[in-house]
Amino acid sequence: MADTAASLAVLTLVPKGHGVVAAEYKVNFLEPAVGDHVEARAKVRRYGRTLSLVEVETVSVADADGSETLCAVSTHTIMRLEPPKDETAQT
Repeated sequence: MADTAASLAVLTLVPKGHGVVAAEYKVNFLEPAVGDHVEARAKVRRYGRTLSLVEVETVSVADADGSETLCAVSTHTIMRLEPPKDETAQT
């Protein structure tokens, strides 16, 4: 979940047609995810031409009172992928 949130956060910043892939990530698990649902919140800390650094907080949420428990904190290095070259284009 955290990896997906990190990748999608960077994907909102890359030019149209480019893709992204996780190059590296580290997750620190803090508490069990006990609650009604889990949310991953990503923040792009550095957006680079090739690599970007993203921090993600994963929380469990109790629907009854909206209380949140921080379950994990992670850092992700996301690599931008160039769009595929048109094989029919002449050079």
